[in-house]
Amino acid sequence: MVDKVPLPFKVAAGFRIRSNARFHPLKYTRGLAAYLAHSCPNVHIIERTRANRPAGTTVHVKVSTGEEHAIMARKVIIATHSPYGGLVQLETRAFPYNSYCAAVRVENPPAEDALFWDRFEPYNYTRLASGTDKSLLIVGGADHKSAQGDQRVSAAEVERYVRKRYKVQKIECQWSNMWYDTADKLPFIGEMPGMKDVFVATGFLGQGLIYSAVASQLLARLVLNQASVYADVFSPSRLELKLKKSAFMLLKENANVAKKFVSGTLTGKKVENLDDLKRGEGCVVRRHRLVGKPTAAYRDNDGQLHLASAVCTHAGCVVEWNDLEKTFDCPCHGGRYTATGEVMFGPPPRSLAKKSVEDW
Repeated sequence: MVDKVPLPFKVAAGFRIRSNARFHPLKYTRGLAAYLAHSCPNVHIIERTRANRPAGTTVHVKVSTGEEHAIMARKVIIATHSPYGGLVQLETRAFPYNSYCAAVRVENPPAEDALFWDRFEPYNYTRLASGTDKSLLIVGGADHKSAQGDQRVSAAEVERYVRKRYKVQKIECQWSNMWYDTADKLPFIGEMPGMKDVFVATGFLGQGLIYSAVASQLLARLVLNQASVYADVFSPSRLELKLKKSAFMLLKENANVAKKFVSGTLTGKKVENLDDLKRGEGCVVRRHRLVGKPTAAYRDNDGQLHLASAVCTHAGCVVEWNDLEKTFDCPCHGGRYTATGEVMFGPPPRSLAKKSVEDW
């Protein structure tokens, strides 16, 4: 415990965790890729390619040209941020949340290069954006279940938090991203339940850089059939129900999914036409409140109207419009689609079904 915290505003006390570091994740990833390209001639990095859920150790992929191929391997690792393995395996046990960030230039930055968390619910966090520019901060918080909150309101909450505590010169930019929570607050790293020789790393909570390093070391041992003292701790086959608090969260989160699935059948604005939809705007609509299937509608900056089914191709929940990111997000398992309905990431196997104006 420390009585003095190196922040430019008053706090009661703090708890310091020493021997931490900050590094650039993209530079780190590029360094790994460069090492593989130079030192491992049998390693191939294939970009702009979508991989479908593995069928055993066979992975069907679609490259950017639209061509489909199959890759067969003795072992497969799914390291795709979202669970992406199947409802029975993990997707009912990893819960999607959105967090909001702002890059802020201030006159009074923290006195030390550190990551600061508070104990609010949801919590807020602050750190320097780089080791050289002391005036630029990254501040985040205002977390909520994905597609179950007002994105503009959450972004405004982060800005209010910053302006109340710092002398703000400029808000450089704002964004949001998705992270996955688990019932017992530990990630899933290991062999996928019911899928022999298929391994997974997901549910990193807000500590992706830490747990990704843990996952790389643990999975390296597991694919070589070597023992690890951490295998049982992070095993995707572990039972979170052993702890009362974890069991409650597991039931609560899946009850929320069931609620959104049912309420989604009533989702959508009742409209007779879409002429009022402005450029750059999207929404979920239906012709009649209780009749007709919900439609994801988006008008692009050129004025063209795009329509697609609003039913997620993963488990049938109805997507919601994300006005901050200009995407359609699934409130059940975290699938995300572009404004025109193409799948971006998450469990959905396909893009939203296209519709014409006559169809909806």
